[in-house]
Amino acid sequence: MTFSINYNQALSQFDEICDRVIAEKDFVILERGDRENVALISAQELTSILETLHLLKSPKNAIRLFEALEEADSRTVLPKTLNELKQEVGLGTAKETA
Repeated sequence: MTFSINYNQALSQFDEICDRVIAEKDFVILERGDRENVALISAQELTSILETLHLLKSPKNAIRLFEALEEADSRTVLPKTLNELKQEVGLGTAKETA
C-alpha cells in the first residue's frame, strides 16, 4: 500500500522504508515541506513500469497486447506445445519442431 512520510521521519527509518518498498512492490512519497515531493520505488518496479510503457508506446502493439489479455481472460484459448507455437509463428519447419 502506498504511503506518504515526512522527509525527516524517512531519514530516521530509511532502511526499514526501503525494505518495505521492496517487499510490498510499492512506492513511498517523501513529503519535503516547501519543496517538491519525491517518490521512492524499487529498481525492479521502475524497470517493470518502464518496460510496460515501452510496450504500450506503439498504438498497434498496445491494441495487440490488450486483445491478447482479453483472450487470455476469456479462458477460451487452448494450451499449445512449444513446437505448435513455433510452427504458428513460423520458427522452423514442421520437421524441425517435431
